[in-house]
Amino acid sequence: MNKIGSLTAVLLLLFPCFLSAQSATVSGTQTPKDSLTNPQEIVNNADTLASALNDTTKAIIADSLQPKPGATQPLVEAAEIASQESDNKSVTSTVKMTHNAENQQLKRFWGGTTAGITYNDFHSTHFGLKNIKHSKDYKITVNGSDDLLNSFWGIGFRVGMSGLFIPSPYFSLHGDLALALRQGTGKTNLSVILAWPDANRAKQKSDLKIEYSATQLNIDMPILARVSIPNALYFEAGPMVSFNVYSKSKAEITDIFGTETYEENGDLSAAEFDIVTGVGVTQSIGKSMIDFDLRFVIGLTRISDGKDSPKTWQGQLNVTYWFL
Repeated sequence: MNKIGSLTAVLLLLFPCFLSAQSATVSGTQTPKDSLTNPQEIVNNADTLASALNDTTKAIIADSLQPKPGATQPLVEAAEIASQESDNKSVTSTVKMTHNAENQQLKRFWGGTTAGITYNDFHSTHFGLKNIKHSKDYKITVNGSDDLLNSFWGIGFRVGMSGLFIPSPYFSLHGDLALALRQGTGKTNLSVILAWPDANRAKQKSDLKIEYSATQLNIDMPILARVSIPNALYFEAGPMVSFNVYSKSKAEITDIFGTETYEENGDLSAAEFDIVTGVGVTQSIGKSMIDFDLRFVIGLTRISDGKDSPKTWQGQLNVTYWFL
């Protein structure tokens, strides 16, 4: 628009000169010298030119300020895009502020439910078969009791409630209150040899088949310290006390005379103490969390008061859902 205005102004400046030259040529009575040297004519032409120039300039400026039909839509679209970008930046800023606030206000207490399957193994016992008291009149030897111990195991389960205290992302305390079923079964073939002090008297041998089973229902209460590697895994370790609420054991002994069955109920200790170690991972599910862990439980005390009573060790595969 500035170029058009400049061109128009030049044409307006030249236009009176062109009219003066044309008038001098046609009439032949007035010379260019007379036309150009008339002061009053020059003044009149200058006033007319200035007035025309002002009117034209005003018209050009007014025209340039009027919105063009084709230019309105791009301006509106550009304004809408700028508004959307501003809104996006505002939303992004709000999300970042919310995330930072959540990080600053880390949830410290969690509650949930836990469940798992357990492998139960009994050890450090010969079930009293090697502690048979001898008489001065005979001696008893038992072979095969180790086989019964090596095959004595079973599968159980545990289910209960869990609590978690998280003072920092790297350390926390984990406690459970769970009902646990432990059970195991073992069997073996034994040879019982009866020998006499008199060397001339023949030894007596009896072959036996023994099948032994035990069932426990306990309340387990582990308190574990957890060390976490954020977004990776965690390690746990701590003590556990287990209270026995139900127990039953059964032994079936078969020899050449038939099968005898012996059962006992409630013959286990009221409590036992264990040490627990484990490793696991945590996954976030919305506002909740879920743990998958593998634990090993080593019994420190025997399951009953007998000197040859077994100890236990367990392998546990647990799932804990944190939602409180």
